[in-house]
This record gives sequence, C-alpha cells and structure tokens, in this order.
Amino acid sequence: MRAIYLLAITPSPSVENEVLGLKATLGNRINYYPARHSEPHITIVSVVMDDSLEYKLLKSLHNIIAQERPISMTASGIGYFVPSQTIFVGIKEISLFSKLSRNISKNSIIAGFPSKFKCSTYVPHLTIGRNLNYHFNIARNCFHNYAYEETFTATSALLLKRYEGGRFLPVQEFPFSAMPASQLAMFNMH
Repeated sequence: MRAIYLLAITPSPSVENEVLGLKATLGNRINYYPARHSEPHITIVSVVMDDSLEYKLLKSLHNIIAQERPISMTASGIGYFVPSQTIFVGIKEISLFSKLSRNISKNSIIAGFPSKFKCSTYVPHLTIGRNLNYHFNIARNCFHNYAYEETFTATSALLLKRYEGGRFLPVQEFPFSAMPASQLAMFNMH
C-alpha cells in the first residue's frame, strides 16, 4: 500500500511550545487553517513509496543517520514562502541543514525513487500555517513585529508515515550518533 514517509527533526520542548503558541494566535485570528494542529517539526525529506519497502528505508536511514552528528539549530523570526502562502519560524543554519538533507536524499534508498515521489527540504523551517490563501496577508500582519530566537540541539530524526487521508504516525527515531570532532580528539591523544 502506498504511504507518505516524512523524515523530520523535532525541536526542543520550549521551541515546540513557542510554535504551538503562534499557531494558536493565528487560529484565534482566522479560525481553522491547514497545519493548525500539526506538531511542530523540521522536514528533512519526504517520499511516497509502497510500504512493503519500509524495512529497506529503515535500514538505509539507520546507516546514514548514524554517521551524522547532533546539530545545533537556532529558531529565529518569521519567514514566508509566498508561492505556497506559508508562514513559518525560520532556522538559521540553512547550509548545515541543506548538507544533511542532501546527504540523506542522495545516500539512502530514497535516491532511487523518481523525483515526483520525493522532496528534500533545503530551507529548514517550522511551519505555522500553509496554503493560507486569502488569509496569508492577515497572517503576515499578525506577526510583523514578532521577534524570537532560541537555540536547541537536534539529536535525532524521526520517521513518520501517513496513508492517504490519515494522520502522520511515528515509525522510528534515528539518533545522530557520530561523535563531535572534540570527542574524537580525546581518543586520538598520544
């Protein structure tokens, strides 16, 4: 059966609470909107595939992500994607995140899927609202004076799965297991 798989980073509880508060603020202004009740996350990559291949995806992601180090990320300010009418909390570490996303997309089983079935994220963000249509300008105005910045450490990626019409459910968490360079130096001392 065909499913959508989403590999994501979950922010720290305090950043998560901040984003949920922004979603509630926007919800109070415009009522229901897409992404209103979704859990805050930073998408690394998504892929549509037959769930019979899930075991291959799990093995592939485990091998790739185990080679990645924990990532320090900074949630900062409000950003917009005008074409999709999306408003979000930005993440400062764009190049570091892009490298992670590209590495997972190119070195896992995902690389073998046609481009129409996969999407890598190169602009990390925490969505507040998407496809806002005529509410987009209201949302922009709602947060035009918003200032926020908080750093957190991402220590793992979470794989989620959704069947058509359903909600995303967790499949497996993958820790970023590679040691930071400072820890490696301790083992190389003579």
